Amino acid sequence: MAIPQTQRIANLIEKTATFINSSANSQTEVLIRSKQSSNPDFGFLMRDHSLYPYFQHVRSLLKMGLGGYASDDSNSDADESESKQDNESNDSDVQGKEGDSNADILKEPDVERVDLTDEEANVIEKTAKFVAKNGSKFEDVVRERNQGNSRFDFLIPSNPLNRYYKMRVLFYS
Repeated sequence: MAIPQTQRIANLIEKTATFINSSANSQTEVLIRSKQSSNPDFGFLMRDHSLYPYFQHVRSLLKMGLGGYASDDSNSDADESESKQDNESNDSDVQGKEGDSNADILKEPDVERVDLTDEEANVIEKTAKFVAKNGSKFEDVVRERNQGNSRFDFLIPSNPLNRYYKMRVLFYS
């Protein structure tokens, strides 16, 4: 597994992973990936990038409560001044498509927290994949055939899980 060449990128990966893991929006990674697609600092979000496995590993460690290893506290003063220099010299390099800085991209979106059971997640994922492949008419058929089946309530637009489901369909499209 490749590792970041600079402490700044390692810290960015850890900060991004922490933010995504704690986000109420299950599509935060996809949103950041899309918004930062032209920003090389966020290349690690792309599945074909050499640092993507490292990013996934950091996310896993953070989920287990083992975060914080990317920051090096042994030279905190030196790192702090280096970090300030990096931020000053690279401000123009880390602008997003809409001119947002990295800090702005990592702000928590204004959405409700949606907790899924494993079963809900599996049903939503499978349905989203099929709808992405077969189109909205397929979704209409599934909704119609499963009226009254609470496992498919996410297909109802007023259901809190519908937004997540729609984002998953877009993801697979």
